[in-house]
Amino acid sequence: MSFGSPLNSAFATTQHHPTSQLLHRNLDAVHSDAWYLGFPRGAGPVSDFQLATSFDQGALDYLGQGTNEFAPPEALVSQVILYFPKAKSEAQMLIHFALSGLTPDGRLWLVGDNKGGIKSAPNLIKKLGGKAQKIDGARHCSLLEVADLSPLAQSLGKFQLADYWQQNHHVQDLTLCSLPGVFSHGKLDVGTQVLLDHLPKLTGKVLDFGCGCGVIGSRILQQNPKVQVSFSDVSRLATLATEQTLRTNGLPFEQVFTSDGLSQVSGRYNHIVTNPPFHEGVKTQYETTETLFRNAKRFLKPGGSLILVANRFLQYEPLLAKQFRQVTELVVEKGFKVLQAV
Repeated sequence: MSFGSPLNSAFATTQHHPTSQLLHRNLDAVHSDAWYLGFPRGAGPVSDFQLATSFDQGALDYLGQGTNEFAPPEALVSQVILYFPKAKSEAQMLIHFALSGLTPDGRLWLVGDNKGGIKSAPNLIKKLGGKAQKIDGARHCSLLEVADLSPLAQSLGKFQLADYWQQNHHVQDLTLCSLPGVFSHGKLDVGTQVLLDHLPKLTGKVLDFGCGCGVIGSRILQQNPKVQVSFSDVSRLATLATEQTLRTNGLPFEQVFTSDGLSQVSGRYNHIVTNPPFHEGVKTQYETTETLFRNAKRFLKPGGSLILVANRFLQYEPLLAKQFRQVTELVVEKGFKVLQAV
C-alpha cells in the first residue's frame, strides 16, 4: 500500500476549508492513487494527486486541474475520497459512481460538513447493505470510512448514469430531464414558475444563466423557435441535464456552457434570463449574483436586458441600479419578484 506524498501548493490554497484540514490530519492514510470526487469550491486534495473529479466548475477552476465528466479512472484506484453532498439522491449516485473506479478491496472515505448531509451517511450506507465508521471529526465536519465495499457493490450493481435520470415532470407539454444534484431536481420551483408566467416577449439571442435542467431557455424556445438560446451553469450535472432536456424535446439551441459565472461564456446577447442562486451548500451567498450584475453588461448588446426572479426579501435593486440605467419590477407574486434591468 502506498501513501500520500508531502503537501503541495494544492493544499496551500485550500487549507482554510475545514474538510481539507480534517483530511490533512489523516494524511498518512491517504493513498497516493486516491481519487478525489465531488469536492466543493474552496476545498480540494491534501496531497499530490493525479485524479480529481468535481461537477462544480468553480472548484475545478480553483484547483486548476481535474475533470467534470462522468467517467471513472482508466485504472482502478485503491481509495476514493468523496465529499458528501446534502441531497441523499445525489449522495447515492456519487457513491455508486465511486464504486465504479475502486478496486474490490479498496477504501471509500466520506467527508463533509455536519450540516451538509454527512450525518446521514451511516444510515444511507446501512440502507445499501454496508457499514460506515467515523474516523475523525473536527470543526463541525466528519470523516467516515466504508472499508468493506462488497455489500454496496452487490446492492447497487454496475453504475450507469441512465439509471439516475428523472423525466417525469412537465411544464405545459415540455418534458424536463434532471439528475440528482441539479437545482429543483424532480420538480419546478415556485420562483422559476413565476418567472415563466411573466416573461416579456424576447427576441434575438438569449442566455439562460444558471440553467439547471434548462427549463427557462427551453420554454422560451418552445414559445418562439426563432429566438437563439444558449445555456450556462456552474454544475456539469446541470448542463448534462439541460442537454438531455433539449434533445428529448427536439429543441434547437446555440451553446451549453459549463461555466463558473460568465467566465467560460462567449458571445453577446439581447437578454440574459435567470433564477440566480443565492445558496452554496448550506450557506447563503450572494457573490455569484453580484458578480453577474457587474459583468452582465459586457455580454449584453446595446439596449439589452437582464431579467431575473428573486425572493422578495432580497434587495437586488440597489445593486442593479449601480450597473444599469433602468430597473423595473415586472411583478410580485407568491413571495417572489421579477426584475428587468436594461
